[in-house]
Amino acid sequence: MKYLYFGLGNPGEKYEKTRHNAGRILLDIVAENNNATETTNASSKVIIKEFKLDGSEVVCISPLVFMNDSGGIVKRYRDPEHMLIVVYDDIDLPFGELRLSYNKSGGSHNGVLSVVKQLGTQKSITLRIGVSPADPVRGMRRPVGKGNVQTFVLKDFTHDEQLGFKDLAVKAERIMKLLHINGLEHTLSTYKNKQITQAINNKDMSSSLETSDNI
Repeated sequence: MKYLYFGLGNPGEKYEKTRHNAGRILLDIVAENNNATETTNASSKVIIKEFKLDGSEVVCISPLVFMNDSGGIVKRYRDPEHMLIVVYDDIDLPFGELRLSYNKSGGSHNGVLSVVKQLGTQKSITLRIGVSPADPVRGMRRPVGKGNVQTFVLKDFTHDEQLGFKDLAVKAERIMKLLHINGLEHTLSTYKNKQITQAINNKDMSSSLETSDNI
């Protein structure tokens, strides 16, 4: 089985470091860490990066279309024999937090709404990336109001947040390994119990992967 990860975002240098591009940023780093081969298909409007992760075939796809049109690309590459995971930014989570979900509404996220519209269902696997600032004293500072949200997600990550993606990519890779080896149902049930937090922060994944009940 192949695992198809779609990193939602907007194309072009103007948007490459923005919060709305968190999905693309994260997958690009994971792919780079695993020496992925890269193919740009201008006619299909995608960048495809392929690599193997502990024997699993991983394909990271970055649509070269704007967020609102992401669904068409996802629909084109959807294959019932492969697992499809949509990776995107979530303002309802603090920066540094990752959430794996299934059949989860994307709320007002235009990229997710486009995917749901094109697929005709919201029953897909998603990996959400927290992008709202947070600190130990004030907690998470989520933008309020449609205009403020749109302005916020189109701003660049801070320098420290950009550096933080290195650690986020390590956590994402560990979640991917759990998903590939343990399967969707078990990984999700574990994740809902928040025990997966211990696994993705554990530098030695071997015991977690071999005996999933101990995650």
